Amino acid sequence: MARLHLQEKAYQRAEGSIAEAVRLIESTRLELRARDTRAGYFSTRRDYYDLAMDVAAAQGTPGLEKSWTWSERARARTLLDTIQRAGVDIANSPETIVSFDRLRKELLGRGTVLVQYSVSPQRTLAWVIDGASARLVQLPGSDALKHALDEADAGRLEPIAEAIWKPVAVRGSYRTIIIAPEGGLERIPFAALPTTQGKPIVAESEIVNIPSASLLLARRKTQEKSPGASAVFADPVFSPADIRVKSGAADKDSYDGLPRLRFSREEATSLLKILGPNTQLALDFDASRDRLRTAAAISGPLLHIASHAVVEENEPSRSRIVLSQVSPSGTEIRGNITLDEIFSMKIRKELVVLSACSTADGAEIRGEGVMSFARAFLYAGARGLVATLYPVEDRASSEFVNRFYRAMLGSSLSPATALRRAQLEMRADPRWKDPHVWAAFALFGDWELHPTK
Repeated sequence: MARLHLQEKAYQRAEGSIAEAVRLIESTRLELRARDTRAGYFSTRRDYYDLAMDVAAAQGTPGLEKSWTWSERARARTLLDTIQRAGVDIANSPETIVSFDRLRKELLGRGTVLVQYSVSPQRTLAWVIDGASARLVQLPGSDALKHALDEADAGRLEPIAEAIWKPVAVRGSYRTIIIAPEGGLERIPFAALPTTQGKPIVAESEIVNIPSASLLLARRKTQEKSPGASAVFADPVFSPADIRVKSGAADKDSYDGLPRLRFSREEATSLLKILGPNTQLALDFDASRDRLRTAAAISGPLLHIASHAVVEENEPSRSRIVLSQVSPSGTEIRGNITLDEIFSMKIRKELVVLSACSTADGAEIRGEGVMSFARAFLYAGARGLVATLYPVEDRASSEFVNRFYRAMLGSSLSPATALRRAQLEMRADPRWKDPHVWAAFALFGDWELHPTK
C-alpha cells in the first residue's frame, strides 16, 4: 500500500502505511530473545525502512528530517538493544531517536559535520548535517558501487571517492567529520580518500566513525565513568614451540599456526612508561582469556589488546581474538575469546584499542552493519574504540600505536585528534607513507574522550 501511495504522490497515506508495517516488525522483533535471531530477522525486513526513507525523501526539504529519522531507526538495532537494557525504553521514548535540534545541541559542535549513509541496491542516500544546515544527496546504489568497492579493497581509492565522497561536497573547514557508514562503506579508509583538491581527507580534518548518532547520545546518558586502572595485554603465547614454554613440551605444533608478535611487547612496554606503574600489564602467559575478561569489567580509562584477530566471515560467531593458548608447561588452555563472547561481556573501560588485524572487519548483516570486534566492544560498553579496517603488519602497527599514545597521553589530546596526528606523522615518514599503512587504524564511537593516566 505504501508503494502504491508513493507512486500516486499521496505522501501522508504512504507514511501511514509504512509506519504501520514497521510497527509490526519492531513489535515482533522485541519478542525474539537471542541477539543473532533478532539481527537475522531484521536483516530480512530492512527494505521496509528503505521504503520509509524514500517516501520521506520524495517530499524534498519538508521530508528531510523524517528521512534521516527513518535511517536512524534502521541502523544498528542490536546495538540500541543494549541501551534499552541499561534503562532507556527504546520502543516508546521520544528521546531514543534524536531530532535535528537535539543532534545539533548535543553532538554537532562548532566545526563538526555528520555524513550519514543509507545504502540499498538501488540508491545510496547521504545526509550532510552540521550546526546550521542539513541536506540530502542521492548517490549510486550498492549494485553500481560494486566496482568502486572492489577497487578500494585493492587499495585504489579514487573510484570510491568519486562515487561516495566528492559528490557530498563537504568543505575542508570542518575540524571533525563524523562518518556513519553502512552497506560495505564500513570498510572504507575515509581518512585516505582524496578530496577534490587531491589531498586525503585527514590532511584537513579528523575522522570518526559511528554506528548511530542516537546510539552515541544514549550511551552518553548511561555511561558509567569512574576512576580506575588501565590494562595492557600483549605478546601472548600461541604455541608449545614458543621459547617461553618449558623445555620438553610434548606437542610442538602451533595450534593456529600464528606467529609470535614480538613488536607488540615493545608496544606494551612503551605504553607502560606513559601510563605509569598503576597500569595492569599482562604479557606472555598472563595475556590470557580469563584475565582479559576480568580486567575489562573493572572501570578504567583504557584497555589495550595487542594480539592476533581471526575473522570468520562465513561463521561470524567463530571470529576470535587469540590470547595465550598454552600454560608455562606447554599444556593447551582455552585462549580464544569469540565475537559472541565479547558481545555478552561487560566492558567498563572508557577507550579500547585493538592492535590486531581487521578488528573492524567481519561479516555484514543488512540493517546491523559489519559484525566486527569493534561493534562487539561498543555493544558491550566501550565508549570509544580504535580498531583496524584490514590486516596490518606487526611492526607498522606498533609504530602507529606508539605515535598515537604519545599524542593522546603525552600531549593530552583527544583520541580523534591524536589519531589524526599519528596518521599525518606516518604519512610524512618515507617508511610508512603508503596510505594502506597509516589509514588502517580508525576511531569508532565517542570522540569526546580524554582518557587520563
